[in-house]
Amino acid sequence: IEIARPEHAEAINTIYAPHIETGYSSFEEEVPTTDEMAQRIVKTLVDTPWLVMTDNQHVAGYAYANKHRWRAAYRWTNEVSVYVDPVYHRKSIGKQLYGALFRVLTIQHVHQALAGIVLPNEPSVAFHTSMGFIEVARYKDVGYKFGQWWETLWMQKMLTSGNTPEPVIPFNRLDINLVKAELLRSEGV
Repeated sequence: IEIARPEHAEAINTIYAPHIETGYSSFEEEVPTTDEMAQRIVKTLVDTPWLVMTDNQHVAGYAYANKHRWRAAYRWTNEVSVYVDPVYHRKSIGKQLYGALFRVLTIQHVHQALAGIVLPNEPSVAFHTSMGFIEVARYKDVGYKFGQWWETLWMQKMLTSGNTPEPVIPFNRLDINLVKAELLRSEGV
């Protein structure tokens, strides 16, 4: 597991594109260009982590976090996503990526992770539940794609405890050696 780089954009798009073109798990309607995806990676890494797992230089999966909302009081809450190449399904790639992502978010003092899942998607719900997420909300008919309305389930995982949070540390200000140490720990998941 390593920090994503713009050079990973094409491989990330290869994993992501089917979720846009023929799937409903992403509400995007057009696959981003490789340049657009590279820009997303760079922009994300300012504030939050974007991780990839590689297997002999092939990207097997990726996970990232983004701010939940831009109002100041939400700064301790991030939305998270994980995508795995179907060739690598059922090999704990998602679990390892999320484990590493959560450890980095904890270093940043992020309090809550939220995951939005378009329904129906029992495998994703089961996976998130296994990772410690709990169901907190359902939005009916919130996204329109492929000629129909879709429902989303929102799940939440507490990452830190305590009543008074420490200031959130932007990802680009973290000690890179500390981040790399946490990523190495993920190999033992």
